[in-house]
Amino acid sequence: WELVQKNFSLIASDTRFSFGMALPTRTTTRIIKISSNIILASAGMYSDIFFLQNLIQIGIKKFKTENLEKCLISSCAFYLSYILYSKRFFPYYSFNLLAGLEKNREGSIFCFDAIGSFEKTSISCVGNGQSQIQPILDGIFQKKSLLVKKDFQTLLSVKNCIKGIFLKVAQRNISIGDGLQMFIVTKKGIFIENHFLKLD
Repeated sequence: WELVQKNFSLIASDTRFSFGMALPTRTTTRIIKISSNIILASAGMYSDIFFLQNLIQIGIKKFKTENLEKCLISSCAFYLSYILYSKRFFPYYSFNLLAGLEKNREGSIFCFDAIGSFEKTSISCVGNGQSQIQPILDGIFQKKSLLVKKDFQTLLSVKNCIKGIFLKVAQRNISIGDGLQMFIVTKKGIFIENHFLKLD
């Protein structure tokens, strides 16, 4: 899932890869660094995710080489939309979240479906835990719950809240667990944090 604030963007994902009731691996990374200011998280069919992430990484590197400047996140969003839409008749089974910083150092998040439709949001979620996590995120961060009194403005408070949400959802959903990865985009760069979830 993803969250954007004034001066940072954050993407979090668990590391469990499940196939029915089997767990082929417990250390999967679904988030990649596209450039020094953009990260991409994907959910869906792993082979499609792997191919698509490599394809967009190569395209953004080529853009930087040819134009001698970093690609803006809004330009990267249109590029990813173009790639997904060009395969609309046999789509990549991949649902994506793109996060990063704009020129003015404001955080931005774009949420994509499998055929390239996208929207800019402040908070979003894709994957197996979406139906459980999205309502919690809406209630806490978009003030849609009257029970939440705390204001989450600092990075530390947001990270602690996210850890708590993932721990609670991991107890109720067998496809979520093992580890938690957080990618944080700030004006100083991209930082990665790893934490443990349930290991059963």
